[in-house]
Amino acid sequence: MTIITPLTRPQNLPSILDSMDFRFIEEWLIVVDANTPPFDQHLYQNHPGIRILHCPTLSELGSHKRNVAMDSIQNKNTFLYFLDDDNIIHPDIYNVLATISHNVSRFYTFNQIQKSLQLRLLGDRIERYHIDTAMFLVHYGCCETIRWNPNLSEGDGIFIEDVYAKHPDAHVYLKHKNCYYNYLAG
Repeated sequence: MTIITPLTRPQNLPSILDSMDFRFIEEWLIVVDANTPPFDQHLYQNHPGIRILHCPTLSELGSHKRNVAMDSIQNKNTFLYFLDDDNIIHPDIYNVLATISHNVSRFYTFNQIQKSLQLRLLGDRIERYHIDTAMFLVHYGCCETIRWNPNLSEGDGIFIEDVYAKHPDAHVYLKHKNCYYNYLAG
């Protein structure tokens, strides 16, 4: 799995990193732009599974950063997971990765919970405003030609709608709570 994080809150990086199991993660792409607050990049650049990328365009909503990361994917046989910098990885996502076929272009959606463990959203509706960034895992083959709309705050819903429109038979809904909503948000 390749994780893509558009960075605006570098103070959350240690907590995000603590949630990662690099036995399942090939690469964590952290994308910064000119507005990203300064942080000690050397702490992350020396990790063999982390790459810091620089986005030439200011990216208020993070979509430009996500697109820069997608354009830099080296292993085309990977699943992409978009993890915002106010969130951590739910530990059950690793159970998903252990059971899915990695050689098949599919995309998976799952349910989202609050930090309090209360259910927030079901991943069975591929629609804007009903699915959040952390609720899907997409094989690169399903989104190789699709990019995030940098001008709309509902870019996550639009992105996954576009993936679904192009590959409706590749969708698998997992009825599990495999992600958090803004776990690190104040």
